[in-house]
Amino acid sequence: MAKNVGKITQMGTTFLDDDFEISESRENGFTLAINEMSKNTVYELVRPERFLIFSLIEPIDNNGNMKVIRLNPDYMDMKLFMPRSNNDLYFRKETGNAGVQCVKKFKELGFTNTQIKEIERSGFFLQYQRDNGATITLIPSKAFLSTLCRQLGIGKLNEGIDPIRDIFIASKLRYADKFMLVYRKAGNALNGHGKAFGCFTPKFSHTPQTIAFDFKNKLSEFGTLSIRYWCINHFLTNVDFAFNNIGVRVEKTKITPGVRLTLSDVGDSSYRLQNALYLNGGTVLFEDLSMTRRHSGELKVEDMVSEYRNVLYPRLNDAIAVLETLDVIKVSNKNLAIKRIMKKIGFAAAIGVTNATGFKRKYLSDSNEGCTALDVALYMLKIPGIIKSQYKISVIEKASACVGKIFDLNWEEIFDNL
Repeated sequence: MAKNVGKITQMGTTFLDDDFEISESRENGFTLAINEMSKNTVYELVRPERFLIFSLIEPIDNNGNMKVIRLNPDYMDMKLFMPRSNNDLYFRKETGNAGVQCVKKFKELGFTNTQIKEIERSGFFLQYQRDNGATITLIPSKAFLSTLCRQLGIGKLNEGIDPIRDIFIASKLRYADKFMLVYRKAGNALNGHGKAFGCFTPKFSHTPQTIAFDFKNKLSEFGTLSIRYWCINHFLTNVDFAFNNIGVRVEKTKITPGVRLTLSDVGDSSYRLQNALYLNGGTVLFEDLSMTRRHSGELKVEDMVSEYRNVLYPRLNDAIAVLETLDVIKVSNKNLAIKRIMKKIGFAAAIGVTNATGFKRKYLSDSNEGCTALDVALYMLKIPGIIKSQYKISVIEKASACVGKIFDLNWEEIFDNL
């Protein structure tokens, strides 16, 4: 599971950590989480020359001191390197452009140890001053620098402590056009700190994640709908909707078809609807049964859901129909058949050789009992639920998509001579 799981209702200081993530199955929790995440997400058209870059010149020392230089874009010119006199020296203690920031002060302002480490990882942090004098301090997310470079028209630059890089960036900010800054803030105060996620053109389509409620309303027109599971982090939101009215019981296993909605409000990620099956507490995803819309222009939820209904929704019944054909295929060795299926769909490559080996060792015996191909298929479909509480979310997601590939297999060919 995620390392930093918490309740967004409390909006604790860890909310701005890069790895902040919450997930659960309660629908009212989802409503609260989406509203809170959207409320704390800011899209602001900024003047680049209003930024100050605080560049670390060495790692934080054992006493918690952070040695930094302050870079004001207005002063990033040749006089920085060729001063005419001592009074023109930019990096002097007297000017306030070189000095020490105390980590203790950051903590008093609400920064976590993780966020301070993220500043050290990035090699810098930012301040932005608005026309009304309000100033916000921004920690760069792991995705921020690449979008800033793109917006400034420069090549990709690496993170880390690098004052020369930061001087170069500051010089580019001096003459850059206005751009859209996307960040999340802690609390409601204008003066405070936040996490910067991306820089985009002024035309960037900033649709709040509350658009998920529009998707839910339109999908509810299909029949009885519920939220099976949801997961929100700073970069992606996944919502698993279940079509309860078309759920079926195959042998003793309840299978509920559904669709996963994936969206983001801090970057270029697309909106996505992806077919899914829910069983055994887990989710099986169909990688090839999805549709996307770019994060640009106005998103028309009604049109996207209508296309989904006509093109992909009927394929859920097709998947159930495939299962019904497998009951007549006899298999002499169930465990050997499962291992053969795993090899066919690339299970080890998807979740990692170590994870796959550990799974087989724990859950597959050396018995040679017989069964039907349906028994094998149902076992495979249950895998995401089996590993749900034992692996990281990223591994579970890969397993969910990998298992969905079983519907593309030629089952009779696989079980020939088995």
